[in-house]
Amino acid sequence: MPKTLISGTVLYSHLHCICHLWGIKWTKRRNIKHISSAYVRVLYRKPIEIIELCEYLQRSYST
Repeated sequence: MPKTLISGTVLYSHLHCICHLWGIKWTKRRNIKHISSAYVRVLYRKPIEIIELCEYLQRSYST
């Protein structure tokens, strides 16, 4: 099992915090799906710190 694999509960918690941090509408399923995909892709590429992930998401979802 990859070291970067995390539980759904932890993933959900992290996504919720990230959404809150960057002001992303948490209630939009589309955003949750896209953020989840980005989060998982980044995690499996290499282990990174949560702030790096937040910066990545900010660039990805800036409007």
